[in-house]
Amino acid sequence: MGIYADREKISNQLIAQISASIMRVKHVDVAMLAYALLNITDQKDDIKKSMDYVYTLILETMQNNETIPYRKGLEDLRYVDTIGLVCPFLVKYGITYSCENAINLAEKQIEEFYGFLHPQTKTPPHAYNIVQKTPLGVYDWGRGIGWYILGITECYINLPEDCGFKKSLKTKILELAGALESYQLESGGFSSSIFNKTEAESSATVLCGLLYDQCCSITMDEKYQVMVNGVIGQLMKYTQRDGSVDLCQGDTKGLGNYSVNLGYMPFVQGLTILLYHRHRNCGK
Repeated sequence: MGIYADREKISNQLIAQISASIMRVKHVDVAMLAYALLNITDQKDDIKKSMDYVYTLILETMQNNETIPYRKGLEDLRYVDTIGLVCPFLVKYGITYSCENAINLAEKQIEEFYGFLHPQTKTPPHAYNIVQKTPLGVYDWGRGIGWYILGITECYINLPEDCGFKKSLKTKILELAGALESYQLESGGFSSSIFNKTEAESSATVLCGLLYDQCCSITMDEKYQVMVNGVIGQLMKYTQRDGSVDLCQGDTKGLGNYSVNLGYMPFVQGLTILLYHRHRNCGK
């Protein structure tokens, strides 16, 4: 009993520390950490202050616009990053604390971005300008497509079955999955520039894996099982002896300015573990 009591005490202390640290961040990126915290604790009332802080931060960043920019000072631009960083939190927050406006905001953010998808490939641009109504950047940036995947799949997972937003997301998930099928490499991975089909890059690979794992859960189609197994096989090849997943593209410098460095990033590490556990339980 003593061991488990200590574990619970340590867990509670860690949750309290994370909750406090969230309130020191000034950018909407923190919504991803807040989303993770909402998923690992039942202490919803204890962390509500920090969750309210994140929601208010998002609204303040949005200012008078209907959707959320990535940063203050870039009010006319919408980056695909915010789909994955912010929308899952908004849905989880809205459901947890009965805030329908948060869920509506996530839906608005996704639907507006959906209007700028490439008509043939169904992939999102890196960004778009809300004033000029023009897409910006490329349509085949692997991690950018991955941010979109993360947003639509995580929102889908958290919404109730009878929700119209969930049904719309199901269509988007299966539509994108069908469009990307032919771009999976023979090795099982996906490239940093997905259409080019060059060497696999681990962030695009794991995020596409999460897309096809969700398709597996939705349809139980064996072809998605095969695709996810290929992704996991690729990630295993990139996993070093210490457990680190290699060959993740470095941070993007800006529109059209992508890193040529490949290495280790916590982002891929965590998502690889998530994919493994989700796929292992697919269909159970």
